[in-house]
Parts: sequence; C-alpha cells; structure tokens
Amino acid sequence: MFFKINGQLDLSKFPQSIGSLSVVCWDKDFLTDDKLGESIPDATGHFSMLVALSDSGEAYPELYFKVMDGNDELFTSTIYETKGLLDKNEVTGFIERSALDLGCIN
Repeated sequence: MFFKINGQLDLSKFPQSIGSLSVVCWDKDFLTDDKLGESIPDATGHFSMLVALSDSGEAYPELYFKVMDGNDELFTSTIYETKGLLDKNEVTGFIERSALDLGCIN
C-alpha cells in the first residue's frame, strides 16, 4: 500500500538554505529508523512524496520528517501515529494525506 504526502514548507524559516533543501520521511523504530521517502521542495516550498507502507515493515508506521540542507539537519518534526490518520482514496487507490503540520510549514 502506498500513501502520498503533500506539504508546504515555510521557506522564511530557512532563508540560508533555499535551493538546497530536502524533506525526508522516516519511520521511528526501536533499533534503527527506516527512511521511507525524500522530496525536494519547489521554489514556493511545496513538496510531495509517495511512500510505501511495506517499506516500514509495519501496518501503522510512526512517521517523522526531517528538513535537510545537504547533510545538515535543520529541523525534525514530532512523531505522527498513522493509525486512523490516513484515508484511502477510492479513485486512485492511494492513501493520501494532504497536510501535515511539521511545525515549519504553512
């Protein structure tokens, strides 16, 4: 099963890094966290990524996001429990989440 995440970074919070930012989606695990996806925001800060639930190895992964500037971590979000959070789009078959409050997005 796949799900799509759309977001909008508030680029005013990262003025020194505009043009070199990426947003990385992680699944929180006991031993080693799994990287599930990565996206480069456009000039307005919009980003989108398609993530496979099977890559997490869990039915309901605990997601968090990092805003990166190359190898430098600029921001880490809180952890999002996905049970009951994601809804399947009956037309596309994808699970879609159109907005997540990462604490740094509009």
